[in-house]
Amino acid sequence: MLDRLASVPRILVASKDYLSRHAAPSTPQELEGHDFVFFRERNRKRPLILTDKNGEEYRIQCDGKITVNAVNSIIRAVLAGYGLNMGPRWAYQKYIESGEIIELLPQLDLPSQPLYAIWKPSVVQPAKVKAFVDFVAEKAKDVAGLGP
Repeated sequence: MLDRLASVPRILVASKDYLSRHAAPSTPQELEGHDFVFFRERNRKRPLILTDKNGEEYRIQCDGKITVNAVNSIIRAVLAGYGLNMGPRWAYQKYIESGEIIELLPQLDLPSQPLYAIWKPSVVQPAKVKAFVDFVAEKAKDVAGLGP
């Protein structure tokens, strides 16, 4: 069984430190010259897909030297100025609010990811499973950076 709880909008970010050494991109094409911090090796090979308000899609092949497999490690690498990252808004929200991290190309949309609760189906759903899913769904509404 599954229940959709929220959407996880993704954004493109860089630290103030990185942007003090590299010009901030003003177009999708300018991303090609920047270093990226990747979440998992497989994402190195995938193009970055951005969409403008008219529905025009841009596919950018990104490059970078750092790949990690934990969101906290990506945040640390971005804060340290190692490169740009396309990541979940919730992970960067407090750093954007503090000014440590800058959202890049906010006029463009990146694909959101759904957030699901998944559990083993059964003839009778235990009340505690339903209560837990409802609890998490309610808490997700209060998380800055998650969408409906």
